[in-house]
Amino acid sequence: MGSHSLPIIEVTAASIDADGFFCRMSKMKTAGNQQKLAWAKERFDEELGLTLLGEGQRGFVEVMPGEQCWRPITADGWDVIHCLWVVGTSKGHGAGAALLEQVLTGARARRRHGVAVVTREKNWVTPRSFFEHHGFTVVDEGVDGFVLMALPFSKKPPAPRFVTDDWQGRLAHHRKDLVVFRTAQCPYIDDAVAGVVAVGKELHIPVHVVEWRSAAEVRQSAPSPYGTFAVALDGKLLTSTCELPAALRKKIAAARA
Repeated sequence: MGSHSLPIIEVTAASIDADGFFCRMSKMKTAGNQQKLAWAKERFDEELGLTLLGEGQRGFVEVMPGEQCWRPITADGWDVIHCLWVVGTSKGHGAGAALLEQVLTGARARRRHGVAVVTREKNWVTPRSFFEHHGFTVVDEGVDGFVLMALPFSKKPPAPRFVTDDWQGRLAHHRKDLVVFRTAQCPYIDDAVAGVVAVGKELHIPVHVVEWRSAAEVRQSAPSPYGTFAVALDGKLLTSTCELPAALRKKIAAARA
């Protein structure tokens, strides 16, 4: 599959019920997917961009203006990639690069400063090495391995930044037990929260769930640069990743050792 023939579907508010949003589309009736669907429908008025690979190819990219993005960053004038994901046999044929070019072309057409993304080299996100390969550079560093990367279109636009360097301070009011911070931005989060609750019950640790319902709440309160999901234990960040129960139990044991 060459990028010149890449089949593209631009999802809109009118088409999302038919086109979907890629993730777990075989489980559309689950709570997580229904929450994501409702979340996305509300975001189109905020210039959500959602592009899928078509014709049986498997991948997508989700982007929003920095002013409305669901990441704890300051990025006025920039477009921000939430997710870029290509899987299965679609990998290795330039699909990721083509989806990224769709984002860059759209941002240039709208005279944005450039495109930014919160990423890291570990799991759950498209790795920083992919974005480095396409000209992005690190403009700020967070915690849990996350960095903020940007590709500007001019020489000296105001660079995006994380909204805080005191991530630990954001957990000052959550010093006991397990706390799950979540949004509805990703359909996998509902199952991840259920997993944390189950592990907490198994280990006799109370679990508290904090849900953010706006981008402003994410910017004001997220204890992780990833923004849309995090787990804290006894007032310290435990993970920003939707962990499997075995991995979560292992991290809890190590944190409490």
